[in-house]
Amino acid sequence: WEIELYLGRSYSYLGRHKEAVRVLQRAFRNNPHEPLIAFELGVVHRLLGEDSRAQCYFHTTRKLMEKK
Repeated sequence: WEIELYLGRSYSYLGRHKEAVRVLQRAFRNNPHEPLIAFELGVVHRLLGEDSRAQCYFHTTRKLMEKK
């Protein structure tokens, strides 16, 4: 999951947001308890203009952080 997290971040930095979402979602499926992945998904969805989906991931990030 870590490699996919960094790959997703790289795609996002390159402006390839749809590819970033695909890779980050795969990372999140592999480790649904990692708040950093949820946060990155929120950021990428915000960049894509999908604010409601971004808010869901930010909410998930907060919930996961509370558990840690």
